[in-house]
Amino acid sequence: CTYEGIGDKLELCASSDRHHDSLHCNRTLELQQLKQAQERGAMIIDAGDLFDAMAGKYDPRRSYDDLRPEYLTGHYYDAIVDDAVEFYKPYAKQFLMVGRGNHEASVYEKASTDLTSRFTAELRRAGSKVVTGGVGGWIIFQFEHKSGGSRFSVKYRYHHHRKTGSLFA
Repeated sequence: CTYEGIGDKLELCASSDRHHDSLHCNRTLELQQLKQAQERGAMIIDAGDLFDAMAGKYDPRRSYDDLRPEYLTGHYYDAIVDDAVEFYKPYAKQFLMVGRGNHEASVYEKASTDLTSRFTAELRRAGSKVVTGGVGGWIIFQFEHKSGGSRFSVKYRYHHHRKTGSLFA
């Protein structure tokens, strides 16, 4: 998504459902897209399910056959957050917002840990100004013309579909 105002340009890289910790995640493609966003100075908006998080103790969908070997540990949720932080840290300054998807909401409901908040807190320690979003919401970009005076805004709505109500909306 590219917005071109009067003499200015704002580029956004919008994504969702990365499922970064899944064995089936295409990390090569992810790196290509992250590098492209960084080269273009694009801000990254992730609308949820950055984590797959399906191998937790209380998740009936868990399958250790589909688990990356580095996550076969007694501290599974810590391992996936720590790994994601290391992977995304070189691109931390590009992240504007990371929302919560149904996978993160499920972990919160069953295991009382907020993967998204933990992840964004670590990115902020790495120099990002990223904020933690809900399952849905609005991001309002406010601009002022270079010549001064008039201001205008652009509204961006995001939502990560979920069948039931959200704890985070």
